[in-house]
Amino acid sequence: MDSGSSYFRSSLPGGRYKYYGAFFDDTYKITPKLTLNLGVRYEVQAPSSDPLGRLSYMEPSLPNPGAGNLPGAYVFGGDGTGRQGWQRFFDIHHTNFAPRIGFAYSITRNTVLRGGYGIFYKEYINQGVGLPQVGFSITPNFSSADSGVTPGFYWDSGFPQSFSRPPTISPTVANGQGAAIVERATGGTIPYAQQWNLTLERQLTNSLMVSGAYVANKGTHLYDSFNRNQVDPRYYSLGQPLLTALVTSPAAQAAGIREPFPGFVQLYGSRATVAQALRAFPQYQGVSTVAAPYSNSSYHSFQFKLDQRFSRGFASTVAYTFSKMLADGAGFTDAHGGVIRQNYFLREKSLYATDQPHILTFSFNYQLPFGAGKRFSSGRAVNALIGGWSLSGVGAYSAGFPLAISTTNIQNFIFNGGLRPNLTGVAIRATQGAGKFDPRRDAFLNRAAFSVPRALEFGNAPVFLNVRQPAFIQESFGVFKDTHIWERFTHQFRLEMSNPFNRVVFGAPTTDLSNAAFGVISSQGNSPRIIQFGMKLIF
Repeated sequence: MDSGSSYFRSSLPGGRYKYYGAFFDDTYKITPKLTLNLGVRYEVQAPSSDPLGRLSYMEPSLPNPGAGNLPGAYVFGGDGTGRQGWQRFFDIHHTNFAPRIGFAYSITRNTVLRGGYGIFYKEYINQGVGLPQVGFSITPNFSSADSGVTPGFYWDSGFPQSFSRPPTISPTVANGQGAAIVERATGGTIPYAQQWNLTLERQLTNSLMVSGAYVANKGTHLYDSFNRNQVDPRYYSLGQPLLTALVTSPAAQAAGIREPFPGFVQLYGSRATVAQALRAFPQYQGVSTVAAPYSNSSYHSFQFKLDQRFSRGFASTVAYTFSKMLADGAGFTDAHGGVIRQNYFLREKSLYATDQPHILTFSFNYQLPFGAGKRFSSGRAVNALIGGWSLSGVGAYSAGFPLAISTTNIQNFIFNGGLRPNLTGVAIRATQGAGKFDPRRDAFLNRAAFSVPRALEFGNAPVFLNVRQPAFIQESFGVFKDTHIWERFTHQFRLEMSNPFNRVVFGAPTTDLSNAAFGVISSQGNSPRIIQFGMKLIF
């Protein structure tokens, strides 16, 4: 066997999660025209725990004996030697009050103003935090020492057993590997959303209603990745040649840079660079924060709707939404403008990946006025032929998602999360030939609008451009005929068409600037026209 790995754990973990909630509300008729609804919800969510404390994390202030007592060593829950006795690594937060208020005011007989505000907490168990258990499990790997000339091990002898069995209760258990920090006081803070709206509704006729609304949603303490071990920008002046040099090199020695702790070179070998030595926690590679509640989002929209209730065989709804969604938890984890934004909590706000400023939808159903009991009726045989027909359809038209441009991460030696390009000031959309856009001929994005930053510089392009992939178009129509055979039996014929006009919706262009196909659309974002027939007997 050239190489192989296997997963072992000391025992089966037993995650626990507790939730308690209480709610009170009441509705008050203040005046004949004004109704008020008040409520409050109180929630206590105990973050995940293990009854035997089989949890661990890196405590950033604890001296690490395997790294010259530099800060940053592992601690372990549960009882026993080297363990601290706790069963969960987050404090329980007891301040999750969620007030709700709503009102409805009848301005006139046919006009109503409605509004509301509420706080809604997320469920901790659905945030994907998991149970970090470094030391309580192990994934040993055995591989050939000479690229397969001799085997790593033989199948006949089974998987090698020459490794330490978990649990490994040692503060140095993850030295040379990745680590996860837990901030007990702030980690596990439950994300919540504030939602509010104000809606004006007007009844135009007995069956026709129009409404306009302002709807907003603000997310706070959303969980996100959090890079804690990128090289600080103050060291960038050393330059790439020195930062990528071994810490034992003459250049590093001349600059006065030494091993951050005894055994550093032995731990990292060819990866014992100056940049690794200058990391906040040089004994670790990537360092993340578990359940880092530092991301925020905001959504604001104006929503308009025209609703035709069923009347004279016809019902329809048309709706339009104009909106904008921003967030500071999406995109790159890098130093931008000389500040490591995530490490210092200065997170960059940008458009959200799914922001769509314009969304128009419609739906309708129309029962044709032919047949028995309808406006146009004839004899029984004719009614059976022309009666029972109906038409229906739905459509959705929306702006495309914003595009994020990336390029080869030439800065990876400082352990950043990604690299964005510079904007050159040239138009981002590429020019196109005569007629409609043709992806076989035209590029969607202009490569000249971007340039690759120099080493140890970071691009100024936003996380998501306000340039979007092609718009989305979805349409479906149907023709139906119901024929009553006897009192209890109805035969239904169906003709359904998806994408009836056989529109082509282009996919997103290639957004990696280092790709030769940058800016080119090479995929279709929808399915071709599909027509299907069906019949069924209803009884």
